[in-house]
Amino acid sequence: MQKFKISLLILLLAIIVVPSVSSAYFTTAQSAIKLNEDTLLYTVTFKFGFPSSDLRMPIGAVRGLQFGDASPYVGYTLLKDSETAVASGTAAGLVLSKAKIVDNEYFVPKGEVGTFTLVALVKVTDDFVPTDAKDYDLSIQVTSLPFTMIKGKSVVKAQLNPSELQYYITPELDLK
Repeated sequence: MQKFKISLLILLLAIIVVPSVSSAYFTTAQSAIKLNEDTLLYTVTFKFGFPSSDLRMPIGAVRGLQFGDASPYVGYTLLKDSETAVASGTAAGLVLSKAKIVDNEYFVPKGEVGTFTLVALVKVTDDFVPTDAKDYDLSIQVTSLPFTMIKGKSVVKAQLNPSELQYYITPELDLK
């Protein structure tokens, strides 16, 4: 009985003390800031890493890419009221990280987790918000997030699906 208690105590301590590394891909923070009357700044921060595979993540971001598009970039769209895609305005985006860059992609070694932030600047014109609109809120939704897992000679290109991406959305900014 004494050996069982000691074994159980050691197991519990190992679970608590030893950090476990498991598959990780989730958003950790989102922000929306109105820099001035016509410039908006949006960020979506997410973490990625796998215990037994190296990982490559995109540096570039392109407005308008959708899930399933064959592109090496993060895709995002502007949304009115967090649901209706908006085509007007201009946007520029990129992904920032402290991860090492290899062959124009971020590289995260197996067993580690990298933090990435999509940064998008949106420029709105005077006619961006319809004059008859009583309310106009704008956010950004990540619509495509490709990544590459590398295990030995095996290279697997993948991407998050729409049900996973539903959480990769910024707060709304009130434009009217």
